[in-house]
Amino acid sequence: DSFLEGARVLGAEAGRCVVLEDALAGVAAGRAGKFALVIGLDHHDAPGSHEYAEELHTHGADVVVRSLEELGAS
Repeated sequence: DSFLEGARVLGAEAGRCVVLEDALAGVAAGRAGKFALVIGLDHHDAPGSHEYAEELHTHGADVVVRSLEELGAS
């Protein structure tokens, strides 16, 4: 609901917005809200481990990154 409210306040449609979230529940909320893109941030596991990344995908992440730098953000 908070993601949808944020989009509403900005005057944007969820289907044209991106959700960036590190929690499984947040990723699932972004998917349920029908956002255009749901990005999961995996900073929970040790390097080389893909367990949490898989969980983020399972909960609805379209893309999973380990750092915002992977998105070109700094």
